[in-house]
Amino acid sequence: MKKLQFDNGIRELCINDNPNAVIRICTNDFSLPTRFQAMYDNVAKLLAELEPSPEAFAKADKEIRAQVDTLLGSPVSDTVFGSVNCLTNAGGQPIVINFLEAVLPFIEESVKSENEAAKQRVSKYTEQLADIPQE
Repeated sequence: MKKLQFDNGIRELCINDNPNAVIRICTNDFSLPTRFQAMYDNVAKLLAELEPSPEAFAKADKEIRAQVDTLLGSPVSDTVFGSVNCLTNAGGQPIVINFLEAVLPFIEESVKSENEAAKQRVSKYTEQLADIPQE
């Protein structure tokens, strides 16, 4: 069987220096902002309606994990959070927030880098067009 290999934007991220906790996400996906906004809206509503009970926290954990997986386009929640409820506090805030605050700057930098590379590739061709005499 022949192999087809190309850069599809999927990047590997090691979680908290654990070589067994690696996630694979497309850091340049143009739909990330839309999905992030949807996740933010859904989680905000979920948390506003959250009742302080073990059942409610378990249900919220399941729903937020699904939102994180949808956001990043890959089933990463189990790798990121393990068996810990993603609403568990660490450093004064839920670990889901800690994770998002850690991954979003990486995504932003990746998008910036890819956009710059694309701009350089396009400019090579637009410069060639500028040399063509106009009639």
